[in-house]
Parts: sequence; structure tokens; C-alpha cells
Amino acid sequence: MLRAERSGTDQMRFERRQIVAPVGEHRPTLQGAEVVVADYADVVAQGFRRMCGLLVAHRAELLAPAGPLAAFSTAPIRVVIRLTLAYSGLFVEGQHPYVLGDALDRDRLLDHLWAVVPEFPLLARVIPAENRDLTRGDIPLFTTRPDSRDVRSSDGETLGSFLERTGVERVRERMCDLDEAEIERQAWLVRSSLVADVPDAPEAYEVRPAPPPAAGELLAAAVAIGWRLESLAFRSGEAACWFGPEFHGSRFVLKPAGPDLHLGTPGIALFLAHLGAASGERRMSELARAAVVTLRQQTAPSSALLDTIGAFSGWGGVLYTWTHLGVLWNDEGLLDEAQKVAERLAPGIETDETCDVVAGAAGALVCLLGLHRLRPVERLLDLAVRCGERILARARPMERGLGWPIALAGPTPLAGFSHGGAGISWALLHLAAATGDDRFRQAALAAMEYERSLYDPGEANWPDLRESSSARAAAEAAPRFLCAWCHGAAGIGLGRLDSLRWVDGAAKAAMLAECAAAVRTTLSAGFGHTHCLCHGDLGNLETLTLAAERLGDPTLAERARRLAGGMLEAVHKHGWVQGVRASAEAPGLMVGLAGMGYGLLRLAAPERVPSVLRLVPPIPA
Repeated sequence: MLRAERSGTDQMRFERRQIVAPVGEHRPTLQGAEVVVADYADVVAQGFRRMCGLLVAHRAELLAPAGPLAAFSTAPIRVVIRLTLAYSGLFVEGQHPYVLGDALDRDRLLDHLWAVVPEFPLLARVIPAENRDLTRGDIPLFTTRPDSRDVRSSDGETLGSFLERTGVERVRERMCDLDEAEIERQAWLVRSSLVADVPDAPEAYEVRPAPPPAAGELLAAAVAIGWRLESLAFRSGEAACWFGPEFHGSRFVLKPAGPDLHLGTPGIALFLAHLGAASGERRMSELARAAVVTLRQQTAPSSALLDTIGAFSGWGGVLYTWTHLGVLWNDEGLLDEAQKVAERLAPGIETDETCDVVAGAAGALVCLLGLHRLRPVERLLDLAVRCGERILARARPMERGLGWPIALAGPTPLAGFSHGGAGISWALLHLAAATGDDRFRQAALAAMEYERSLYDPGEANWPDLRESSSARAAAEAAPRFLCAWCHGAAGIGLGRLDSLRWVDGAAKAAMLAECAAAVRTTLSAGFGHTHCLCHGDLGNLETLTLAAERLGDPTLAERARRLAGGMLEAVHKHGWVQGVRASAEAPGLMVGLAGMGYGLLRLAAPERVPSVLRLVPPIPA
């Protein structure tokens, strides 16, 4: 909240303060009692379907030249050209004493309206009218008629043919496109919006070894997931987007999939592109290209949706996706876009505070090295080295080895692949191999040594030291252990297994012992929770299959295949179990449908579909 303090005195000033909004006053009630809206989600969705069915049944009548909708064709309606919040932000800032002392300063502030014109040139036509309204102390207002493409400003200026289509044309198009699939898609959105925060997943299910599935069976299951993603895709022109549950504050809310590899559009596009190539289903490739249109919009120069550099929640994931799609589709233009993303990533290296795989420099440098293998330009290697230097600069000496604390997780440096020593050491060894710089190798070994100091022999695992997990552990009077790619034995084992190629001697012997412990724990505790890549069966199968390959263990390979068969049997009984405890389906890579489909493709054709969990570069055709 922005308010004036000490008004009427020479000490008057603006001060921002947080206010508490009484949430209860905004919730529906029935007979004086607050209503849990989620309890009525199915009824609301059913009513929505019935109303849409009524519109379809009377479509011809509604769209007739003299029909009910035509009666509104001359009624003035508002055109929202920019978010009202954007206008109000400029207006409020324009009341600050710093810009009220000189009219030129205020004009310069309002010139922020021009910032997006290079990306949206049409907006240049409305800026004079926006400026006039804001100068008068008003929120800019524009109107049109449903049968017109012209737009009028609040003071009567007409901007001819400003709109691409009339409102009547858009309504007619929407009505004509309203079929059973579209109604179900929108009903899904209505219901999911209401139940996103309602837990709806089994705590555990049993995975019993079963006959290994054939590649065709795995591919068929992946294709079924592709069709489900197609049914959930919202199309606009050439673009496709998805909605899914994301954690916001203390609860899940339904939001559009963003530009991050973890939950968002890049991971969905990556799966669909590989699915189209592996299955020959042209519609999957076309849907992947539609997702790419959305990703370009989400990462446009004016976008501020990404503010980290890592592989799964930052710019590194976008770079990784462009790199893969460029090779998969034989498109040098996409590799050019990957190089441009590298430049957008560059300013964030020196300010990175996490240094991990998910959000920080460790993930970024591996993605940069992957592109460098395809385009060996010095700039990409230089950026990867800058990432390594940032990791060294942020290292904290521990009683044994080195650690990297993450502010959101608490003061103690973590173990694990996603945010801890396993992932950071793995990335540093990549960099040491690419550069020959032994500083990175020594720091990687020190990171492993810190992680080694945390190992619990009784659990044959490494504890989850995140502050939230530690608080739960304190309440349960025992440390908390996970066995997943993100935290615990499966991810640590994956990092060690992939790093064996760069070490020898005593370091290698210690890592082999850790790999053996990680495999045993993954086999005993890593299955039957979810099916996702981040902390589920398909992610943990990656550890077992890599262990069988790197350790030359055919028995383990067979056990992994039989676990894959058991997982598919569990799916037939229980359905897919996503990695978020929310009723709304998650479409994304690491906890949702795209990742489960990707994991199936990896099992069906590992020689064609590279491991995204290890950020493996694309495999040339």
C-alpha cells in the first residue's frame, strides 16, 4: 500500500506499507457459514457443460443476422489494451515527489509506455492518448463497438482499424469452434481452478516386479500421454499453452505453464518433439511447434518471467530446449536462438546466489557446455567458466569439504542432486573436463567430501537438510530422508555414476562405494510413491539403468526392466500419480504428464532420447 505520511507538513512523504486483506470477507457463504468452493467443483463444472450445450444447441439462432447477439453489435464496450495494473503503477509512481518537482521528470516516467513498442509496434498509436489520460489523473480508457475494428480514446480520438478483427467476428468464431472437446477442455479448467489445492493422490502404492515391457508397450503409453496433453492444450492462433498447479504462498493455484523447464512450456515441448520423432505421430510434432510459439512469447525481450540462470527454473532450461529442438528438427535457427539465450543468461551469473543445478550456475554451465559441443564458439565456454568461477566464489568451507548454502532452504548447505553437493560437484567435473582447470576438479571433490560427511550408514542415505524438512524432522524426532532425483540416494547416486568417468584412484573407489549404497537404497525405498521424474519411479529408474550400464551389471539391468513392468501394471490399476499433491493435472516435465511420457520414451529408446535428468546434449541423427 502506498500512502502519504505527515500530510500538511514539510515532512510529508510517501511510504509503502503492507496491509492485511480480510480474506474471509471475499469468500462465499451459505446461511451465514463459509462455503468450501472445492466441494461444489463437480456441480459447477456440470453446470458449465450444460450451459455450453445450450449454446451449441441454439448456435444457429444465436448467430443469425437478426439474432440475439446481433442486438449487441453497436453497444459500446471497453478495449483492454494494457493491464490496468500497469497503468495504475505508472500513475501511482507519477505522484511521487521525486517526479512532481519537474514536469520533464514526470514526462520521462510516462515514457516507460514506449518500452514494449519495439515488440508490439501497434501500441505506438495509443501512447499519446494514454499519456493524456495519465496526465489528467485518469486510468487510460479505450472503447469500441462489437461490429467495428476502430478504437476510441476517452477524449474522442478515433484510431481507425486498430483491431485485427471485430468482436462480433471473434464471438462467431468461438461459437463455431465450441464442440465437445472444447467444452471438456474448458470444463476441466473450471473444475481444476476450484480444486487445485485439494490433495488427491495416494500416499503410496505397491510396485511389484513384473515381466519387462516391450519397447512398443512403453511407446504406446507415452503416446497416450501425448494425446492427453493435446486434449488439455489451449490453442490461440499458432500457439498452444497449458495450465497446471503451482505452489503459490502456502497453497496450490492453477496457473499458465511458464517458461521454466521444470513445470513449464519448455519441458512439454521437449517431450512432444521427442514423442513425434519416436512415434511418427505428426500431430505430436505439430503440437510441439505450437508450444514453441508460446515459449517465444514467454521469453520475449519484454518478458520478466525468468530471473534465474539454472537448468530447471531459469534461462539454462530454455537454452537446453532450443539446443535439443534445433538438432531434433535440423533447424540452425533454433541453435541461433540458443546462443541468444546464452547472452541473456550472462548478466545473471555474477549475481547468482544458489549455484545449484535447478536455479543456479551449476545447471547453467552444463547447458552451456552442451551447446558448446555443437557450436564450439569461445564465448559459450567463457560463460561456462564464469559460472564455475561464481560457484568457487560462493563456496563455504565446512568441517569437511565445501558446501553451498541456499537462502530459501536455510543456512545449512544441502546434500543432493537438485540443490546440493551432488549436482554441483557433477557440474564442476563437467567443467574441469572441458577446460582442464584442476581448480574445478578439486572443488568438486571437496563438495563430495562434505556430502560424504552427511551420510547415514543406518539409513544408507543422505538426509534432506532443507529447513522445512528439518522442522518436520524435529517434530518427528528423526532426520528426514528421501530417495529421489532431487534429494537423497537416487539423485546422489546418479551424479556419482555419471561422474565416474572423470576420476580415478581413491576418489573413484569412494564414489563406487557410494554408488553401491545409492543403488541398494533406490531398490529398497525408491518406488511406489509417484511416477514423476523429480521424485518418483521414472526418475529413480534412470539411476538404476545408468548404474547397470556404467557398472556393467546385467542383473541390475534386468531388475530395472522388471520394475518398469511393475510400474506399468501399477499405472493400469491406479492411473498415473503426479508429483504434486493437487487434484488438478500437472502437464509439466519434472512432476507431471510430460515428464512421465519422457521417462517412458527413455525406457523405450534410450539410444534416441537423451537423459534430461542428466542434461545430456542432443544425440545427432
